[in-house]
Amino acid sequence: MTEYAVHGYLAEAQRLLTLWGAWQRALNAGYRIGYPTSVAFLHAGEARGNDVKLDDPSAEVIDRLVCRIKHLSPKIYSALLYWYVYEMSVRDCAERCRCSERIFKNRRIFGEHFIAGALAVGAVEKSA
Repeated sequence: MTEYAVHGYLAEAQRLLTLWGAWQRALNAGYRIGYPTSVAFLHAGEARGNDVKLDDPSAEVIDRLVCRIKHLSPKIYSALLYWYVYEMSVRDCAERCRCSERIFKNRRIFGEHFIAGALAVGAVEKSA
């Protein structure tokens, strides 16, 4: 696999995690109550002012991958949660995680690479 291909999967993972964060914010705001997952993504896109294009199966797979990270390493999960869902600054995230900013960035990057690895092996199809 070339460096370009790896970078493409990492960028896609970051994009999907950003959508997952918007979905979680919509879920916590009550938009998803009684609606299918795809409707929650639609509301999340409206709330942020951008067009969210993620179908229902992909959304569920990303959520399962993030939950798998939670079971494997809660510290990495909390780094992804603070960064993508709560959209906190690096300094605030590091304070919440009780670690240095460098350690926080490493945890976040590790989580992004975990999702990118799942993309690379085909756990989630890349959307156009």
